[in-house]
Amino acid sequence: MVLAKQALDKTVRSIPDKDAVLPQTFLYTLWRSRLLPPKGDMRRDRALMELYYDDFSWLFRGAVSAICKQIASTPYELKGDKEHKILVRYFEDLLSHAEFGDFGGGFYGFISRGVLNFLRYDTGWLIEIIGDGPIDKPITGRVKGIAMLDNMRCRLTGIPETPVDYWPLPDPTGKRYGVQRMHRTRVARLVDMPDSLEQWYGLGDCALSRACSLVNQQIVMDQYNIQRMDDLPPAGIMAVSNVKNWDDAMNLYEASRQRDNGSVWANVMYLNNLEPDKPIGLQFEPFANVPEHFDYQKYIEIQVKAVALALNVDPQDVWPLTQGTLGTGTQSEILHSKAAGKMLGTLRTIITRFINFFVLPDSLEFQFKFADAEQDRDTAETEKVLTDTALNMKQLFTPEIAAQYLVNTSDRMADVLLDEQGQLRLPSEDPKPPEMPQLITDADVQSQEGIPAPPDEQTTVDSETPLPTQKDVQATRLDFEADVSDAIQAARDSDVNRRRFGVIMRGHITKYMRKAFEDGLKKGGVPEPPDDEDLKTIAGMVAAQSQFVTGLGDTLFKDGITDAQADMKAAQWWVVSIQPAYHAGIASADKNGMYEWVLGVAEHCNTCKKLAGQIHRMKDWIKKGFFPGCDKLDCFPGPCACKFVRREGVRARGRYA
Repeated sequence: MVLAKQALDKTVRSIPDKDAVLPQTFLYTLWRSRLLPPKGDMRRDRALMELYYDDFSWLFRGAVSAICKQIASTPYELKGDKEHKILVRYFEDLLSHAEFGDFGGGFYGFISRGVLNFLRYDTGWLIEIIGDGPIDKPITGRVKGIAMLDNMRCRLTGIPETPVDYWPLPDPTGKRYGVQRMHRTRVARLVDMPDSLEQWYGLGDCALSRACSLVNQQIVMDQYNIQRMDDLPPAGIMAVSNVKNWDDAMNLYEASRQRDNGSVWANVMYLNNLEPDKPIGLQFEPFANVPEHFDYQKYIEIQVKAVALALNVDPQDVWPLTQGTLGTGTQSEILHSKAAGKMLGTLRTIITRFINFFVLPDSLEFQFKFADAEQDRDTAETEKVLTDTALNMKQLFTPEIAAQYLVNTSDRMADVLLDEQGQLRLPSEDPKPPEMPQLITDADVQSQEGIPAPPDEQTTVDSETPLPTQKDVQATRLDFEADVSDAIQAARDSDVNRRRFGVIMRGHITKYMRKAFEDGLKKGGVPEPPDDEDLKTIAGMVAAQSQFVTGLGDTLFKDGITDAQADMKAAQWWVVSIQPAYHAGIASADKNGMYEWVLGVAEHCNTCKKLAGQIHRMKDWIKKGFFPGCDKLDCFPGPCACKFVRREGVRARGRYA
C-alpha cells in the first residue's frame, strides 16, 4: 500500500480526509418518468430490493437463483506447502464458517447472499473482514472471519482509508450504537460495472438496474393475466342501459360472493330489465389490453433473451434452448466459448481475487476447482495442431526452430521445453553420464552446523549407508501437530465433548507414535515394519500417555487455556510424547550405533551445552534417558533444536550431564 499512499498524496482529485464529518442525511432527488430513483440517490438500492421481491418478478429471480446456486456449489481448495499445513486448516475452517458458520449457512450461504447482492444492488456486495483491533484501524494479526454487510445500513464515504460507514442494528436490550467508520482492511466491495463519476464513489450498474424495465414489464403483464383469469370484472369503463335497480344488483352480487368469513367465491350477477320488451345494454371498454396479434410464448422468449443480456449470461442459463432439450452441439460449443468472459466467469474471478488479496496470507492460495471439459478438449486439439505444425517445420528447418515455435505459441509447451534458465531443452550431441551424488560426511554436517570436526579422530562414512538426518521424521511431526491443534480447537469451541476429545487424542497418539517409531527404524537402517518386540514397546509408550490425555481434558473442559497456550500445546506434546518413540525406533534398529549430541541453531539450556559433543551408543543414550526434548533437559517442556548425528569409527566420549 506504499504506492497507493504516494498516489493519494499526488492525485489531482479531491479526496475527503479520513476524519471528515459527512452529512447524516440521505441524498433525495425528485424524479419523473422513472421506474427507480436516479443514480446517487440512496433510496435506489431499497427500490431495487422491493422490485426484486415483487411477487410477479419470477423470471428474473429464477435466473438470479440459478447463478447464485451454481457459484455457491462450485468446489474450492486452498493450496499451501507442507510447512503451512496448520495454516491451511485454519483458513479452511474460516471459510467453512463464513457468515458465522451454521447460523448463516457457512461458505455456501455467504456466497449465495453475496452473489445475490452483487446482481441486485448498485452498491454491490459489501463484505466485513473480521479481525482484532479498532474498527477504523487496520486489522492486527490474522483475519478471523468474513460476513455480509447489510447494504441498507451502509453508506459509501469516498474516503480511501475508511470507505464505508455502517449503522449497526440495536442489540436485544434496545441499546443503539453510533455509526461505525470501517477501515479499508475491514471491508471489501465487489461491484458490477463501477462507474467513473467521482460523486458516486464507485457505484455500479447491477444486473437488476439494467433489467428494471424488463422486470416491470413482466410484473404488469402477469397482473394483467391474473385480472383476465379471475372472476372479477377487469378495470375499465362500462356503459349500462335498461337495467332496473343497478346499485341493488351490485350490492347483492358482492354480498353473495363473500361467504364463510370473507372467502371469495365465483358467482353470477342477476340483472332485471327496466323495460322488459327491450334488451339490457352493456358496453365495456377495458383500461388495458394486449397488443394486436400478441403471442405470450414469443413474448416470454424475448423476455428471456433480454434478461439473459442484462445478467450477462446465455439464454440457455435462464431458459432451455428451444432447438432441443439441451440445445444443439453447435450452440453448446458457442455458449461455452463465451462463458469465461460472462457473469459466471466474472464472479469466480472476483471471489478468487477477494479471498486471495483480502483474507489469505501470501503463502496460501484459494482456487475454485472448476472442471472445464470443453476447455481441456479445446486445449488438447490446439496443441495437437501446434505439434503437427512443429513437426513439419522440423523437416523444413531445424529442431531448434520447431521447438522455438512451440515455446512462442503455447505456455504449456514452454513449461516443458524450457529449463530453469529459460533455455531450450534439446538432446545433446555428446551426452555425458550423470554425475554421482556426493556422500555427506560428518565434517560437512558439522561445518554446516558451525561445529568443528574433532581433530584427533578420523571421520569416515559407510558408502552403502548415507548419513541420516532429521528430515525423515519432519512430515510426521507436521501432521501430528496439525491434527492435535485441530482436536484442541474443537474442544475449545465445544464441537466435541470431553469423552470424544479423549478418544480423538488417544487415536492420534497411537497413530503417530507408531509412525515416529517407524521413522526411527528407517533412520537406524531398518526399512521394515516394527516386529513383535517393537510393537510391545510402542504399546507400553502409548499406555503411558493415557494419564496425560486425561489431564489435558480436565484442563480444557474445566479451566480452559489461552490462545497462546493452545498454539504451543501441539509442539509440546510432540516433544514429550511422540519424539521419544522416534528415538526408541532408532535404538531398536541401531542399538550399538555411535551417536553424537549436536547443538541446533537456537539458544541452548545448560544441560544441552553439557551434552554437546558427547558420543555414546544409542542404547546407552536411551537407557540414561537423554535425547533431544526429554524431561531431563533444563529447556523442557519447550522445543529443543538439538539432534543426534551418527558417527562412524569413533569411540564413546563424555559422562552425560
